[in-house]
Amino acid sequence: MDALPTKLEAAIARWILPSAVLLVVTATLVVLATPSFPLALLPPLAALGGLALFSRPEWGFLAVVALIPFGAFRGLLLFGLAAGLAAVSLVRGIRQPAPAGHLRSNLWPWLLGFLGWMLISSLASPYRAAAMAEYPAFLFNYAFFALYLYFASERATRQTVPVVLTLGITLGAALAIAGFYLRIPYFVEDNEGFLRGSGGSVSAPALALSILYAVPFLVHWTLTAPRGWMRALAAAAIPVNLVGMVTTYSRGGALVMVFLTGLLTLQHRRLFRPRHVMLLAVFVPLALLLASLLVPPSYWKRQVSLADSDDFSIGRRTTYLRVAREAFAERPIVGYGLEAFRELYAISDEARAFVRKSQEDLRRRAHNTYIEAAIGGGAIGLIFFLGLLGTAAWNLHHACRNARARGDVELGGIAAAYRLAFVGMCVYFLIYSNIDNKYLIFSLPFSWRLLQLSRQPGPSSLP
Repeated sequence: MDALPTKLEAAIARWILPSAVLLVVTATLVVLATPSFPLALLPPLAALGGLALFSRPEWGFLAVVALIPFGAFRGLLLFGLAAGLAAVSLVRGIRQPAPAGHLRSNLWPWLLGFLGWMLISSLASPYRAAAMAEYPAFLFNYAFFALYLYFASERATRQTVPVVLTLGITLGAALAIAGFYLRIPYFVEDNEGFLRGSGGSVSAPALALSILYAVPFLVHWTLTAPRGWMRALAAAAIPVNLVGMVTTYSRGGALVMVFLTGLLTLQHRRLFRPRHVMLLAVFVPLALLLASLLVPPSYWKRQVSLADSDDFSIGRRTTYLRVAREAFAERPIVGYGLEAFRELYAISDEARAFVRKSQEDLRRRAHNTYIEAAIGGGAIGLIFFLGLLGTAAWNLHHACRNARARGDVELGGIAAAYRLAFVGMCVYFLIYSNIDNKYLIFSLPFSWRLLQLSRQPGPSSLP
C-alpha cells in the first residue's frame, strides 16, 4: 500500500520539482526580455504561492472562501487557487487517503442529476450555442461543492470558515460605503442616473445578497461569542453591513432584510436580556437619527416606489413572468438550456415595450432563480434544483435539532446561523437570478457537514 506514495515522492523529487524550477526561471527570463519586465516578479511569486499552498492547503481553502464576496475582482486568482487546491488534494489523497466516506453526501444525487439534466437541456436547446457556452463556467462553479466538502473540517465548519466569509462580506460592504460616499468608481455602479454600492461584488444586488448572508452570523456572535471583544467586533460589523445594504438601493434586499430581522428575533428571543433592551432603547433612536442624516432622500424615494403601480422596473418584472409562463408552456419538460431566458425575452413583444437603452438591453434575466431553473431545465430541472435546496434545508434543520438534543449549544447556534443565512438567500432568489450562485454552492456541503457533526456522539473535539 505504501509503494504508490513512495514512487510519487520519488517522482516529485526527481522530475517535477526540477522541471518546475526550470519553468519558473525560463518564464522570468523571458518576461525580463520584454517591455513588460516588471511582470517578471509574477513567476517566482506564483511559485512561492504554490509552495505555500502545498505546505498549508487549508490557507488556500480559506483564501477561496474569502474571495467569494469579491466577484468583481477575483478573476483568474480563484481559478488558480481552485486548480492548485485540487492538485494538492489529489497528491495528499494518494499519500494519505481521506477517511472512508469523507466525500459522501446526501446531496450528490440531486447535484449530479441537476448538472446532467442541464447539460441535456442545453444540448437540446434551440439556443444551443449560447447555452453550451455557459455550461463550462456552470460546471466549474459547482465543482467547488467537492472542494468545500473535502476541506470542511470540524474547526473550519464551526469557526474559521464563517468568520473568514463574514469578514470578507463586511469588507465588501465597507468598500461600497466608501465608493458611494466618496464616489470611488471601482466600488459603485451607475444605474440609470444614480450610483449604487457594489463593493467587491459584480453588482449591487449581488452585494445585497452577500449582506443578507452575513447578518445571521454577526447577530449570532454578538449574542453568544465567548469573549467581549468578539461580541463588540460582531456588533460593530452589523451597522457596516446595514449601511452597505442602503448603498445598494436594493428594494428587494431591504424587504428581505426586514423579513430576516423578524426570523432573527424569533431565533434569539431566549437570549435577550434586560441590558439588550436598554441598549436597543439607546441605539435605535441614534440609528434612526443617523439614517435621517446619512441616507440620501433618493433612497427613501426608491423604497416608496414599490407601492407605485406605474413604476417602470416593477412593470418590466411583470413581463418576465408572462414571458416565462409562455415559454414554459412550450417546453415544459426539457426546457431551453442555461441562460436561455435572456434569449427568449429579447425576442418578445414585452421586451420591446420596456426597452430603455440599446438592443443589448433587451436580453435580460428573469430576476428569479427558480424561473431561471424552470426555463433552463424545464420541470425536471426545477425538481432537481428544488431537491438540492430542500435537502440542504433538511440537513440544516436536523443539524440544529440534533445539536440541541445532545446539549451542544455552540454547534446548535452556528448551525442556526447557517440555516437563517440559507433561508434569507432562498427568499432573495425570488427576485435575483443566479442558479450557480457562490453562496448557494457554499451552503450545500456545509449543510451536510453540520448534519454529520450533529450526529457525532459526545462533546466537540475542539478546545
